[in-house]
Amino acid sequence: MAATRSPASVQDSVVYQNFMTQALPFDRLRAGDIPNLAEANIQHLASLQTDGLFVVDTPAKVMGLFALFNRKVDEFENCLVEKCDMLPRYAKRIADALHDKTLDFCNDDDYPKGASGNVPGTQTSVVAHNFDQNKLSTVRLSTQGGVVPGLAAKVTTVESRVRKLLKQLGGSGAGTLSTLQLVGLYMLMGEQGFVTFLEGAISERNLDKVVAVLASKERNLCDKRTVRTSPVQPVPTPRNLDNPPVSSPSMPIGVMLAGLFFLLAAIYLKFLS
Repeated sequence: MAATRSPASVQDSVVYQNFMTQALPFDRLRAGDIPNLAEANIQHLASLQTDGLFVVDTPAKVMGLFALFNRKVDEFENCLVEKCDMLPRYAKRIADALHDKTLDFCNDDDYPKGASGNVPGTQTSVVAHNFDQNKLSTVRLSTQGGVVPGLAAKVTTVESRVRKLLKQLGGSGAGTLSTLQLVGLYMLMGEQGFVTFLEGAISERNLDKVVAVLASKERNLCDKRTVRTSPVQPVPTPRNLDNPPVSSPSMPIGVMLAGLFFLLAAIYLKFLS
């Protein structure tokens, strides 16, 4: 965390308080969603070149990008400045706020290792249960397993791909791969993008296990992903040509009243006679 707090990240800021207390949404990014992220900076983020892997266009994805950098503030700032053409002072303030937010769900502690088998009375493995219940960490994963279900034997392969991506974004890739980075990558790409990114690196069966725990962790941190669809056009009711609708005859109100008057008059005259 930065030694000196940025002025715009002071804790009495309404934007800061909202950001710290609310879930990360997948709605379109707007000014005021993240401290110091104005409209111009939103456009800078959207311009980040990622070879089509993801677009940083929601608050959850901004956090995902920060997590991908393993919450290394200096490297994240460098990405915003060098790759997104953002002014350094804004990059620093945004990075500070994101780092503060991660304190809720991440630390720098070693991972508790899960035993083999399932949690008693459930179909959930101990490893998956621990991953869901414990905080994420910036500590590099080992190949010994017991932290992320289905990943142990392929940690080296996956970290190689993530390190390459980080270098493209201006990072060093040092310390890769952590659980924070895995969740950040999933938040950035979504399930389909994440699976495509790791295609061939992990068997389909083990990849399903990895995706399951990452999706669960994302649900704990973020609002439900927004599915953007085109507005639904009303479907016109088809006309039944065999049985066309019978329209009731329309009659001016004046004519109806006149007819009623003459009818009552006729009845009255008949009564008199």
